Amino acid sequence: MPNVEFIKEENSETVSSKKFNAIFDNISEAVLLFSFQGQIIEVNNTACKLVNYSRETLLGMTLFDILSPEFASKMPESIKESIKSKGRKFESVFLQQDGQAVPVEMFLKIIELNNSNVFFATAQDISDRKEISKKLTSLESITLRNPNPILRVDKSSVLF
Repeated sequence: MPNVEFIKEENSETVSSKKFNAIFDNISEAVLLFSFQGQIIEVNNTACKLVNYSRETLLGMTLFDILSPEFASKMPESIKESIKSKGRKFESVFLQQDGQAVPVEMFLKIIELNNSNVFFATAQDISDRKEISKKLTSLESITLRNPNPILRVDKSSVLF
């Protein structure tokens, strides 16, 4: 006779695993797990789309393979800071498979997984934010260089 408790436990683990995978692969931020040597252990679908690599290809790479050279050289320092502060947010640049640079905001933290410590990283594409910031800076410089300043007053004589 089958062990009913074992079957219930196994089914519960399967359901839990499926829920986790559904959440993990549908998060809007890229998620990467990597070893202390930088070897990528796991990625979600968003990470694959962000750098335009398949999951299988990414799992054969290191984090340093997808970072721009400038940021790859800064990563050891970011890792040290992350260890000290128990998590750190910073900007970096990922390289897509075709070499195109993608600015990202990363969060890096050490977590325990299967009785060993690994790095948990999230990354969010900030290309739009960078472009808007660039345009705002350009507009601001136009205003600052204008020899004829503009003064705006609303109906109640408040300057803005």
